[in-house]
Amino acid sequence: MIIKAIKKVIGLMLVVIMLISLCSSRDTYSVSKDYAKLVFEDIKRQYRLSDAVITGLCVDEHINAYGEQCYDILIQSVIAGKVEVGDIIHCPSSEQLQREQTYIFCISLNSELDFSENALNYNLLSSAPIKNSGDLVEWNSTHILYSDFIDEMKSLNSVITVPSRFYYYNELNDLVNNCEEIFIGKVIRTPAPGKMNFRSEQNGSSVENMLETSIVTVRALGSIKGKFSYGDEIRLVNASELANSVVFSDTLSPVTMSYPVSHMSVGSIYLFFLNPSIDSKNDYYFDVNAFQGHIMIVNDNLIVSASNLTLYKFNTLTELVSEIKMNVY
Repeated sequence: MIIKAIKKVIGLMLVVIMLISLCSSRDTYSVSKDYAKLVFEDIKRQYRLSDAVITGLCVDEHINAYGEQCYDILIQSVIAGKVEVGDIIHCPSSEQLQREQTYIFCISLNSELDFSENALNYNLLSSAPIKNSGDLVEWNSTHILYSDFIDEMKSLNSVITVPSRFYYYNELNDLVNNCEEIFIGKVIRTPAPGKMNFRSEQNGSSVENMLETSIVTVRALGSIKGKFSYGDEIRLVNASELANSVVFSDTLSPVTMSYPVSHMSVGSIYLFFLNPSIDSKNDYYFDVNAFQGHIMIVNDNLIVSASNLTLYKFNTLTELVSEIKMNVY
């Protein structure tokens, strides 16, 4: 009898312990849910400030030129940004990193340190990298699922960052020197337009809009200004609603044209005036503005839209290219 009573007591104690454990886990889950929105807002903030988001293996450490503890990080995967798997980067951290340990890094390029053993130098956007242990990510002492983190990154990657306004230039000199890429290119693909998410900064706030957009593929044939080489393929954002964000560069007054925005057709050749996305993680280019971004070329002749007042006087490609080269500085 005594033995049976003891067994019952032990059984009851085990049940109580299990219930306490279950309640504790539910409380932890509830806290995690409560903080989830704040955590993901912080993830968005660091993503937007970063040049890249990667997973990397700590392979070595050293003291950098500023006397900081710096770590050699082997890039294992690229979550966002224009870095390459297998590259080694240098990254200082106030927290001791463990060799052969994998971390998640939200990083910005440090252009001041460009001489360090042929490796690019980056700064962390937080005091330490993000710990990744199995299925969980530790973000500011809060654990979230790695799959949720990746889903959030994919969602952020799908957003096209766009300037809040584009500038229309009345002088060729201003137009030329406010374009990073001027080149002759052939349109390869013009997919059917679809709704895409755009983000811009307006009066210090982040604004997102869904715009009807086609991502046009252009193949470079010859560069007049910029880095493109023959055969490079460029992803050009073609959204007609961006014409509503164009202002004159000298007066900042809105540009209103009675002429339609010119469209591109597959197989046609154009002279392009483009700028890259203001977000270095986005692999997109934009017309300098909706009215002056591209001019059709037929043989040596230019078909200039009447809305492009600055270049309307030019009839031939030879003539315009000569003028452009005289204005590049």
